[in-house]
Amino acid sequence: MDYSKYGISKKKQNLRSGARKAEKKVGFTVFRVFIICFILVAVIGVSAGVGGFRGIIDSSPELDLSDIAPKGFKSYIYSIDGTLQHEIIGTNSNRVYVSIDQINENVQNAFIALEDERFRTHNGIDPRGIVRAFFVGIANGGSFTEGASTITQQLLKLTVFSGGAETNQLLRFRRKFQEQYLALELEKQLSKDEILEAYLNIINLGRSCYGVEAAANYYFNKHASELNVSEAAVLASIAQSPTNNNPVDNPKVNNTRRETTINYMYEQGLIDEATRDEALADTDIYDVIAENAAAYTAEQAEVYTFYEEAAIEQVIEDLQTKLDYTEEDAYDEVYSGGIMIYLAQDPDIQQVVDAAYADDSNFPNTEYLLEYNLSIYTNPDDPDDDTTVDYHTDNLLEYTGGGEYAFFSSEEAAMEAIQGFKDSLGIVEGETKYVEDYTLSPQVQSSFVVIDQSSGYVVALSGGRGEKTANFTFNRATDALRQPGSVFKIVSTYAPALDAQGDTLASTKIDKNVEIRSGDIVHTVQNVDHSQTGTNMTFRNAIIQSKNTVAVRTLQEDVGTDLALKYLTENFHFSSIDMVNDAVDVLAIGGITNGVSNLELTAAFASIANQGQYTRPVFYSKVLDSEGNVLLENPADNPETSTAIKPTTAYELTSAMEDVITNPAGTAHYYVRVPNMTIAGKTGTTDNYKDTWFVGYSPYYTAGIWFGYDNNIDPTSRPGFQLYQHEVLWGEIMTQINSVKSLEDKEFEQPDGIVQATVCSNTGLKAGYGCPAVTEIMAADKVPSETCTQCQTIAVCTVCGGIATENSPGTRWSSYIPSYTCTCQPQPQAPAVTDDGTTTTNGGTGAADGAATVTPDPTVTTTP
Repeated sequence: MDYSKYGISKKKQNLRSGARKAEKKVGFTVFRVFIICFILVAVIGVSAGVGGFRGIIDSSPELDLSDIAPKGFKSYIYSIDGTLQHEIIGTNSNRVYVSIDQINENVQNAFIALEDERFRTHNGIDPRGIVRAFFVGIANGGSFTEGASTITQQLLKLTVFSGGAETNQLLRFRRKFQEQYLALELEKQLSKDEILEAYLNIINLGRSCYGVEAAANYYFNKHASELNVSEAAVLASIAQSPTNNNPVDNPKVNNTRRETTINYMYEQGLIDEATRDEALADTDIYDVIAENAAAYTAEQAEVYTFYEEAAIEQVIEDLQTKLDYTEEDAYDEVYSGGIMIYLAQDPDIQQVVDAAYADDSNFPNTEYLLEYNLSIYTNPDDPDDDTTVDYHTDNLLEYTGGGEYAFFSSEEAAMEAIQGFKDSLGIVEGETKYVEDYTLSPQVQSSFVVIDQSSGYVVALSGGRGEKTANFTFNRATDALRQPGSVFKIVSTYAPALDAQGDTLASTKIDKNVEIRSGDIVHTVQNVDHSQTGTNMTFRNAIIQSKNTVAVRTLQEDVGTDLALKYLTENFHFSSIDMVNDAVDVLAIGGITNGVSNLELTAAFASIANQGQYTRPVFYSKVLDSEGNVLLENPADNPETSTAIKPTTAYELTSAMEDVITNPAGTAHYYVRVPNMTIAGKTGTTDNYKDTWFVGYSPYYTAGIWFGYDNNIDPTSRPGFQLYQHEVLWGEIMTQINSVKSLEDKEFEQPDGIVQATVCSNTGLKAGYGCPAVTEIMAADKVPSETCTQCQTIAVCTVCGGIATENSPGTRWSSYIPSYTCTCQPQPQAPAVTDDGTTTTNGGTGAADGAATVTPDPTVTTTP
């Protein structure tokens, strides 16, 4: 061992060196543990981060390209010849889809320059933009408001993420990560042009405009393919905040962004300097925008016509019944599906009807019926207190001292009454907090329907008098259910009697008051003029003269309520019939629970005009989807039909209803005038003339008119009442229709199977000796084979009309029995020359006693 100084020193050094080594070893171990822990923590953190990020990615919505497509497009109403009449714009549906080649480069470049300058080169996300936004957010104290979303991301935000309305920052970051991930995926599936096309058709551009085409039309009255740089920059400047940046409400804000967009386009090499300067100098652009927007708004404020509303409602119904849409889906298809509805309306005929209904001279002494409601807030300073004192029409009538109903001679008079009433309550405009609403409608009211019976097309319609000021107001042609009165006899009684029960127009019932029972109450049915002949009357004459007694007896004795209800609901398709409460005898004369609409009543008569074929009344000819494919169709040459009655029955009814107009005894003879056109029809009135009708047809069109008061009052108490004005107006409108359509007169087509037969007018049987015979048309299978034996006949004098005696110069057979005998004096007879050349005279009283012998001649028959 070396114990020398050097050795000891070396050992000490070695010992110190070992200590240092030990220290180093311990230090290294600690460091190594720290590093390992750090790595472990980092790994765990990264793993957690990766796992969390993977969780966010895995929970991303599935990318379905159908979700990227724009949804919600305005629909259109076209006339039958393809002329645009109206737009149907639902919520978020003022959008017109255009392809990228219909959006010019000015528009494309404006949005790219302002929203995503590297759109054409990035793969869905923009790292440079993300970094920029991050540092801007740090500089703003952690407020990350700088946008870094690409157009691809914005498209996903608007579609897949429903606009990105998150409630907190954590959810917003989650959506951003998913948005970026899906943006990368979307760029793999769609081209840049496809992404840009979808985006430019989806974005909200203010004032309920969605997509660049709708916005170009609204702000500039142009297509997106026609916009210049300045105009394109206006649209691009809206996208960030459609409410705050739109050029109508905030032109200064929009102009600032417009100038920024134009400068960006120049800086990015998308336009040259001259184009930039020209666009920046376009300072009048906001005056043009204001003018166009005002005109567009006024156009959209135009309400739908009664006809258009009926068409919309029928399309919604047919989408459900024919294509199995749900009600919600049907509404969405019409109001935001971009469909095209082509009407069945004839513009020429509609113009005739509109002109007639705009002319107050066609209606007796027009007056105005007011319905009024007023609410005054009791505590107007408290926005949370909605307590009000309410006033109604009755209160206004107390003020005016009027009668039971608020009738006024003019609209001005009604408005003066309203103002006076408000003044009496101390209302001061601008100070008193109140709300009011009122309706003011001209009376007497009316509706009119015209149907082309061959196609079922409703070619014209009026839902009422007066200016239409709102959408889907009460349509008196389709919505009003009114009592039909005697016009109903044709469809409820005579049609089933002739069609199913073997009756003919020569069938008879006694014209005498008839009793009907309703529970324990017995009612007496009389004719409208309270007359009764007490004798048998043929169906033809009963229809001509509108005899209530004969109609009720026919229902009671021949038809029955069950068969009548079946014909009304199944054959003539009335939807308002109460199958329980309407099973009563007064059904024969239109006494029903709910009433009927003019549309359904006119359609029922159109089936008679159409040789017994019921054709569904339709308001549209076809409906196309947004891509031009046929959704629904009502071809004029192949309508939806069903058999209502036999062609022979229809012809019999038509023949009788022609006489309603042409026969002097007919109820419409003196008022329905349609020169140079064959017409058939039936009148109808209800108690106290609360409803008056005429439904008739030519070989071309069927039309129904209704007059009455909305509040169902007795019109005879109103000044200027004219009972037959509706018949006059019907004739005038149909005459104008014939003129504008250049229609030639022609007879109603007689079907096969119609013959003429001579029958007894008392019994409807085959005429026998002495029967009052008439010749009547009828179906060949209904010609009676039984000969009448019920008629009593007697020989009467052809000179004085008394019961024939030997003194009667001539005789005839009659079913009418006179109350007196012949008053004629005996006639001198020429002397007879005998064989012996002498002359004698016969003074006897017959063959045996010189009386005259009369032999019945069945070919000579008369009626009194």
